[in-house]
Amino acid sequence: MKSCIIASLVTVLGSVMAAFGAVAQASEDSSALMLRAAEEFVASLGVEQRETCLFPFEQTLWESWHFIPMRNRAGLPFGAMTAEQRHLADVLIASGMSRPGFQKTKVTMSLEQVLFDLETAAGANPFTELRNPDSYYFALYGTPSTEGEWAWRVEGHHVSLHFAMQNGRIITSTPMFFGANPHEVLEGPRKGLRSLGREEDLARALLESLDEEQRKAALVSGDVPQDILTRNKSVVDWGSVPKEGLQRSKMTDAQKDMLQALLNEYIFNVPRDLAERRLKVIEESGDEIYFVWMGASASGVGNPHYYRVHGKTFLIEYDNIQNEANHSHTVWRDYENDFGRDVLAEHYRTAHRSD
Repeated sequence: MKSCIIASLVTVLGSVMAAFGAVAQASEDSSALMLRAAEEFVASLGVEQRETCLFPFEQTLWESWHFIPMRNRAGLPFGAMTAEQRHLADVLIASGMSRPGFQKTKVTMSLEQVLFDLETAAGANPFTELRNPDSYYFALYGTPSTEGEWAWRVEGHHVSLHFAMQNGRIITSTPMFFGANPHEVLEGPRKGLRSLGREEDLARALLESLDEEQRKAALVSGDVPQDILTRNKSVVDWGSVPKEGLQRSKMTDAQKDMLQALLNEYIFNVPRDLAERRLKVIEESGDEIYFVWMGASASGVGNPHYYRVHGKTFLIEYDNIQNEANHSHTVWRDYENDFGRDVLAEHYRTAHRSD
């Protein structure tokens, strides 16, 4: 990474190290870390902040999410926190993320300043007022506890992270969405930065390894969708995803390793104990896992492309389509347990049942 990029990221990476120093992640269980981090964050809030940040654990509220720039999000933004509260909020994020995942989160947030500068220089833009690294909102649903259910989310433009706990145990870390605009910073002190570069490069390496027959199966269209297919849907399932692409069983051993490296880039955004659960979810799909590519196979700005890796149990989507193909989106979905739905089914059935 160029020295100018390293220098511009000092503040962001400082947050990474401070947060991970606080949670000491390698030595403890993620669930215990997350509970303690949530309790300390909530304890720091004033009365008005609690009214903004804390909500009942209710399915409709909890499962309503989006990753676009928007006004009036639910929750308490960084910009309305004290310095101490911002640190505690970062510790809460770090409790659910690996070091690379946390760094990806903070760099994505920091891109809002890059976007603000670019759009301001280009003239009027209806979203310019929303381009703010402090406009990431924290919302907690229910009360952090070792008993019962509660959840939390941090969300803003291009970041939407969801975690739920039941009886002191993390039961979900999905949906997990990251985006990047710009996908590659083309000018200024951070020129060359690609916060989601590995998500592109690993998939492209797999595509380039395919022989002619494999390529015909994987490259299903020269056209691209307008966005990730699943958008911000609350419920996504195996039946709603087109059954197309190159099946893992039709890959060579070397290509299977390349596919696994791509999967790992998404799996290991979370700590190892949570990542192991994601690995098990993938294993449940067996060999019925497909790699799909749409759009341009050439790399670089101006070549819109999309890919999908999906099986019976999970879905990964990536696109780089908007802004002349310099604006990327990624998402990890768990068909059965997005938002903890599978584990929380009984709670949803009984929580609001009348006497």
